[in-house]
Amino acid sequence: SIPGLDGYRRETRMAKVKKASQSKAKQTVSADDQNDDGESTNRPRNFYITDANHLFSMAFHGRFGLQQSITINQTPEDNTWPGGALWDLGVLISNVLLGIAGVTLATTTTSCTLENSKNNSVKFKSKNHNIRLRPILADSKLSPDWIHSIMLSENSIVLELGCGVGLTGLVAAAALRPALVLLTDLDVVIEKVTRQNVEQNTQAEKEHHILGKTPCIARALCWGNNQDEEEVAKLIAHYQQKSSSSPHKRKSKKKSTKPANEPILSKSVDGKADIVLIGDVAYQHKPGAASHFEVLHSTLLKFLHDN
Repeated sequence: SIPGLDGYRRETRMAKVKKASQSKAKQTVSADDQNDDGESTNRPRNFYITDANHLFSMAFHGRFGLQQSITINQTPEDNTWPGGALWDLGVLISNVLLGIAGVTLATTTTSCTLENSKNNSVKFKSKNHNIRLRPILADSKLSPDWIHSIMLSENSIVLELGCGVGLTGLVAAAALRPALVLLTDLDVVIEKVTRQNVEQNTQAEKEHHILGKTPCIARALCWGNNQDEEEVAKLIAHYQQKSSSSPHKRKSKKKSTKPANEPILSKSVDGKADIVLIGDVAYQHKPGAASHFEVLHSTLLKFLHDN
């Protein structure tokens, strides 16, 4: 349950009411999956994000009072599906990260272009949602110490598995300002979707300082592929070394009250991540398809610290 998502909850309840029977739901799905020519198209089965053809943006006042905005492109193409679409959980996890960073209000916008065939004009249509967030932990005197020592540390390494369009990782970079955010997915998703979004927002960063000094990198990582895993580990180790040798450190205003069993930020150069983001990756793409949970588990363990 994410505080402040009343609009999302209302839309969710309305969607459930509309699904009065299984047969009606099947009819709706069939209608949604065909365009005017009767051809099959992909649509995300979401309550919030319902069309993979639309632009999506999230704006907020980040740390240090900076106005920031992340813009995401989607695609319904078969060769990147479902990774080419933004799924609701990506927005929800982004809200959690913003709340940890102390953000209280975020505005999301879905946009599309409408073409008028009569006069060859193009119109731009958008729909805004304001999401009010409670500062979950960052500004609370009762917050556990690991929020400050790991989640809000400038030395943390953030790794996202199955990043898709990259919204969650980009928000992590903008809100948490860690040493590195590494977004990973299958090669085709990275090349056709993720890297474009990373480069677009990185270019905006040069003008508006969206991501601060945090490098945000998109790399291919097929779970269970030793070569991919080794290359990602080497990249993480490079930034661990770079971070450990940096003379500039942010000082935490909060005194440490960490008990002995609290997690601490690893200072070793081991190619492993301090924060791992995973969302909406536990699915079966097609009925009868082989499970990928074992290789996901194997890859995840390779990037976790021993402690």
